[in-house]
Amino acid sequence: MWGGHKGSGLAMVVRLSGMMTGAAAAPPGVSDCALFIALVDPGVLTEPADYRRRIATFADSIRAARPVEGGSTVRVSFDRSVACREETLRRGTIDVPEAVVTALCRGAEFLASAPSSRPAPDPMQKAEGHLMNVVVGGSDKDLRREATRPASDVIHRC
Repeated sequence: MWGGHKGSGLAMVVRLSGMMTGAAAAPPGVSDCALFIALVDPGVLTEPADYRRRIATFADSIRAARPVEGGSTVRVSFDRSVACREETLRRGTIDVPEAVVTALCRGAEFLASAPSSRPAPDPMQKAEGHLMNVVVGGSDKDLRREATRPASDVIHRC
């Protein structure tokens, strides 16, 4: 097992839970895996608002822990993704890797070259139109507003 004494204990609990669904005790490969999901409704045991408050206090105590020498800030699960989401919402766009932009442009060129009863738009405009769908907004109205922005304002390349 891995992860020190606490991590090893947690790993054993996860393995044992998986065996309840038919997984092998020590799977030889990916083909002998299983999935176990435990769903718990905390509202059955405690007041939900109080539980959320206690979770927040617990998470704050973990974040306040001193990192190991030379280490970065101690985080709780999902801290990084929450920060990324907040930045994405603040900026109003998502980063799209250059390879994805290139693939979308090629696809748009292909679609633009297909016979149509209406004139085909410029390939880059078509690609930008598809990329507008990834603009982060709270409603269709936000997306329509974003569609009026120049692509250079909307597409951030990695």
